[in-house]
Amino acid sequence: MSPISPNNFNRKPSPRLLTSIWVLLIILTMLSAYLGELNTKSSSISELSKGLILLILVLKSQLIIDYFMQLKQVKVFWRLTMSIFAICISFIIWSIT
Repeated sequence: MSPISPNNFNRKPSPRLLTSIWVLLIILTMLSAYLGELNTKSSSISELSKGLILLILVLKSQLIIDYFMQLKQVKVFWRLTMSIFAICISFIIWSIT
């Protein structure tokens, strides 16, 4: 049996899991907004806060890729491509801020 069989594509995450992931995404969004707001009072954002915000960005993108785009069951190449894209975007944001 190959790693990508038709049976793997028929498996969909349960609505309860998707709802939990959605709530987690909202919490992570609120956390990153809070971290960003904390640093607007000072003249520049701290390196730690910037790193945490970008780490949250990568984590959120991976959750979306795996569960809402349903790429968790596909070949590693496609998942890795999407993950590397999210990491590259984070590095670009890091370098220009």
